[in-house]
Amino acid sequence: MTHVVRKTFRTSVIAALLVTLVGCGHLPTLKWPFAKKPEAPSSAADELVVTLGDSPNVREFPQFWLRNTLVLDLRDLAGEGSAIIQPRTGTNWPVRMAIRVRPGKIGTVEVTGNQRMVFPVTNEGLRAVDLNLAPGMYIPGTRQLVVRWSPDPTRIVSPAS
Repeated sequence: MTHVVRKTFRTSVIAALLVTLVGCGHLPTLKWPFAKKPEAPSSAADELVVTLGDSPNVREFPQFWLRNTLVLDLRDLAGEGSAIIQPRTGTNWPVRMAIRVRPGKIGTVEVTGNQRMVFPVTNEGLRAVDLNLAPGMYIPGTRQLVVRWSPDPTRIVSPAS
């Protein structure tokens, strides 16, 4: 009797393994939990209006969402100058905001809103740098942010200059 039980048990184990292997052949590709996740594509945005200097001309700069931060790409700016940033009519300020600049072209960035922040930008490196603005820089009642930049990293830009 034990011989029959063993043979039946062995046959059922082999059948279960075969069913499992056949079922695994229909699964999608295996993804390891520790594998590098693909970078999500950045979604284009049109949240802010940028006016350069004292001119009334509005210039379009690339804007995109990087997770929950709106990044305003100002990599094309160089030398010394200023810009006024405002939310589009009918919209509010994003909850988190960053300004992207290129090292070597800009040395110091000053942002004035409800608070004033001065960012020194390194001259080394080829990759763009994201300058994250503090949450208190702008609140719902803030009309605009004034951004000033200078090529000199030791010079703090002030409204009088």
